Amino acid sequence: MNGTSEYMIKQKNAEVLKEKINNYKNELVGLLDEGDVDLKETILNAFETADPKGNAKKGNEKKTWESLHFENTPMAAILTVLSKIQIDVKNSESNVLNYLYSQIDAGSFKFNKLGARVIANSNVVFRENHMKQKFFLLLKILLSNRKFLLTEIRHR
Repeated sequence: MNGTSEYMIKQKNAEVLKEKINNYKNELVGLLDEGDVDLKETILNAFETADPKGNAKKGNEKKTWESLHFENTPMAAILTVLSKIQIDVKNSESNVLNYLYSQIDAGSFKFNKLGARVIANSNVVFRENHMKQKFFLLLKILLSNRKFLLTEIRHR
């Protein structure tokens, strides 16, 4: 067994790496909404750490993700695997940040004019009487001439 296999397999550092990858994958997927299946699938595929199917060694010993990537593998190949993991982390971070940024404005209601209107209950006010009014805020939507009543503010 070479030095990299000794470090990754015998000293269980590949298992630690796999656990960190799985935790990171679950954290990223947890930030996404249920409806964004494509981005979730992309992240899950990028950080696939399941044991391979149908790869049995002599004696019917099942090959693990760790042994597939790090057992009896030259240092150059292991560096390539680790570089791929780093690139997948950066790409996934970028994709999730873009997704989260796009969700900032997702529920906003865009308008270009805001106006206030006051409706009084009377045109004449005497000294002992109180004037009652209703205040309304109106919106005008971008690229449209339709007006919407936003809210009524009651003031006494």
